[in-house]
Amino acid sequence: MANPISVLNRAADNIRILAAASVEKAKSGHPGGAMGGADFINVLYSEYLKYDPKDPSWAGRDRFFLDPGHMAPMLYSQLCLAGKFTLDELANLRQWDAPTTGHPELNVARGIENTSGPLGQGHVLAIGAAIAASSWPPAPATRPSPARPSTPTSPTAASRRRSARAAPASPPSSGWTT
Repeated sequence: MANPISVLNRAADNIRILAAASVEKAKSGHPGGAMGGADFINVLYSEYLKYDPKDPSWAGRDRFFLDPGHMAPMLYSQLCLAGKFTLDELANLRQWDAPTTGHPELNVARGIENTSGPLGQGHVLAIGAAIAASSWPPAPATRPSPARPSTPTSPTAASRRRSARAAPASPPSSGWTT
């Protein structure tokens, strides 16, 4: 693991608090699933998913497909920690004209890979994307190394970024897996 367990736990606790607070303020929805999924989404985003923060639509990125829309506060909270949503937008969960709808709607630039409609739709979309990706040409070897957020999910991210700037750059990864 790239991040110490204490940092991962702290980030997951922040996701739980943000998810519960946004549901409570909206007076709509239920926070149980979002709070229960905080650990897995945090580890997934901070340790495993490969993506380029400067190019959110990069074809070689890993994708997270949310199936149950009632877990949207969990996804929005994770993406808030990654800088894709603001606290004000989280506070407006399920409100008219807010980008934080009750069921997420496709917005790749903000990290939402699918529109979460009826239960089960996310599974079908994920399977279709996996089938499509299996025939997609591999990403070029010159692509930058994937981001493994020691970005805003980690309280020590700023210090890591400062020390990374001083360190020599590592060569780009030559292979991608799906």
